[in-house]
Amino acid sequence: MSEAWRAALVLGVSFGAAWAWLRFAPQPAVQEPDDRTDERPVRETSVPRIGGLAVLLGLAVSGLPLPWWALGSAWLLGAIDDRRPLSAGAKALLQLVPAGLLAWELTRGLPGTEIYLQSLWLVPLAWAAQNLVNTWDHADGLVCGLAGLALPPVAAAAFLGVLPWNLLLRRPRSNDTDRDVPRLYLGDAGAHVAAIALVSFPLSRWFLLLPALDLARVVWQRWKAGHRFWVGDRRHLGHRLQNLGWPPKLVAVAALFPSAPLLGVDGWGPFAAISCAVLWGCLVWASQPMQRR
Repeated sequence: MSEAWRAALVLGVSFGAAWAWLRFAPQPAVQEPDDRTDERPVRETSVPRIGGLAVLLGLAVSGLPLPWWALGSAWLLGAIDDRRPLSAGAKALLQLVPAGLLAWELTRGLPGTEIYLQSLWLVPLAWAAQNLVNTWDHADGLVCGLAGLALPPVAAAAFLGVLPWNLLLRRPRSNDTDRDVPRLYLGDAGAHVAAIALVSFPLSRWFLLLPALDLARVVWQRWKAGHRFWVGDRRHLGHRLQNLGWPPKLVAVAALFPSAPLLGVDGWGPFAAISCAVLWGCLVWASQPMQRR
């Protein structure tokens, strides 16, 4: 089967799995904010967080030599967190499991010394990636869009199959007809799967730069304000764009735009990363309130 047909199959399975869940699984009728702090983005409890499962099913038919133990454990950890939120410490500790499994799967067959050297940076990279992508999932479409840009076409198709349900095929809120909500969320399960998938492909790792820049700025601002850096708020780039009144589709396109130079990282190298950082900085400056510029 050609790569184009495999990508079409993966996209169809991912999209179809999401559709089947929305069509046949019992859906909650009540829509109300979840139990997180008021500073956090409001999420509708009636929106199922099953995007990660649809992505994983899509990847399962891809035929790619993926690190399945790491992907499965990452999905399971995220699914548990979606069901019953874990504390920051427990979550950080458990993220070492997918990180360690990824290092083991990617280094199997290498000489002993090489396995040790590779694991020295693969484990912390995979651990950091899970946190970076998880925090980047602060606005609809950001993680699916990032994975769709970063991953090889067949793997990217699994996330692009979920993207319409998260960003395009929306429905009005029952208590506010002027706004709409996604049909589903990617959830922590999907964000963790995306992180492991990004680390699995060397060129895709470059795309972690955008979430890293955003998280570094947010942590710095929380520290300056005297807040705990691990407690969520609405300081992320997507939140700033939402505060300007931009619709979800425009927020996703604008927030992902700085990563466009990374599509040429194979040939441009560090210049692509520098271009991404410059575009990100310009967007952060442009998204601040007018009186603060």
